[in-house]
Amino acid sequence: EDKRAEAEQRNRRYRETKDLRRHLERVEAELVTAEARVADLTRTLADPAVYDDAEQVKQVVATHNVAKDRAAELFAEWERLSTRLEAAEARAGV
Repeated sequence: EDKRAEAEQRNRRYRETKDLRRHLERVEAELVTAEARVADLTRTLADPAVYDDAEQVKQVVATHNVAKDRAAELFAEWERLSTRLEAAEARAGV
């Protein structure tokens, strides 16, 4: 009886946090990709040859700004999900 109750409790804890964990993992993967994109664009902007073409500079700067904004949004989402997961785990006794 005790083992069954413990198993049910473990299953309940897992179910309560499963969706949050999956969402957090997806956001983490997207964040890694977004941060890599920002780093690539930063390296491009560090190349003096880019500045030979004013239109290219404008395009790279705009793309860099969009990429930075996306990375910031994903980081904020990651923080929010991490906090929610910690709270859910605390409630579930994980």
